[in-house]
Parts: sequence; structure tokens; C-alpha cells
Amino acid sequence: MSPAKRLRARVAETSLLHIMAAHSPLSAVLAQEAGYDGLWASGFGVSALYKLPDLSLISMTQHLDMLRAIAGRKPQ
Repeated sequence: MSPAKRLRARVAETSLLHIMAAHSPLSAVLAQEAGYDGLWASGFGVSALYKLPDLSLISMTQHLDMLRAIAGRKPQ
């Protein structure tokens, strides 16, 4: 079952989900091992990882590359 389908099934099961913010692949693994239902990645979190203020200083490509790394996918 795909991650999206698992999330939909979990939402149908219960109205309360535990979602954890992840800003790197390591934080995503830790959240998964802790049993969270899903992950959330914000521009603030990714900017903080690069030690930059949240002023849209990182490019969309950098943000997507980090999200792909969090998801465990290789860049295209």
C-alpha cells in the first residue's frame, strides 16, 4: 500500500493523527521509529537546516531535493 493510501486509511480509522515535522532524512527516520502517522516539512524547517532565515532564500529545487531525500527518493 502506498504511503498516501496508508494515510487515508488512518484518517478514515480515526479523526486524530500524530504528525511530526521533519527537516532532514534523519529527523524523518526518528519520527517514523517513534510511530508518528505522518511527516510534515515546512519552509521554515528546511531553511533552518541550511542555517538561513525563513525569507525564501533557499530555492524550490533545494527544498524539493530535501523533500526527496526525506522521502528516500533519488533526484530526477
